Amino acid sequence: MGLKEELEEKAEECDAPEEYIAVAKEIVDGLSDKEWASELLQEGADWAETFEDAVVYAKASLDLLQDTDAATALLEQGKNLCGSTEDFLKLAAAALELKLEDVSKDIIGAASSKCVKVTDFLELSDHIAKVLNDKELAEQTIDKAFEKCSKADDYVVFAKSVLDMFK
Repeated sequence: MGLKEELEEKAEECDAPEEYIAVAKEIVDGLSDKEWASELLQEGADWAETFEDAVVYAKASLDLLQDTDAATALLEQGKNLCGSTEDFLKLAAAALELKLEDVSKDIIGAASSKCVKVTDFLELSDHIAKVLNDKELAEQTIDKAFEKCSKADDYVVFAKSVLDMFK
């Protein structure tokens, strides 16, 4: 049995991120077939159950294939696996770690869709200001927090949170 047939067999048996990535690495190392390796990583990512899996596949796309477009697409896919603002923030941090700043900003923007309370928006804004150093996006998020205020208690929480940001 030749290497290609052996790898095809291994690829059929993959059912975890580590396995997909290991076989993709063998494909690149043994056959120099980055297209097939990319397809295999995408197939694995389609089965991803957590945003962390999407990060693992994105990192593999960069490491094995030097393909920022594929890594970007995989991180974008990861947004669908985020269940909370915190998940989005972790995904955005991973994008930053992979030097994909624009993707990180896009993920942060999506995080606002998970914000429910005034404090959620304010925490997100604080994260944007500190991690992304993006004052404009942070201000837009604070504006969303203010828009969310509907009663006196909301305005009090908003004011206290803003004051805490400057301590």
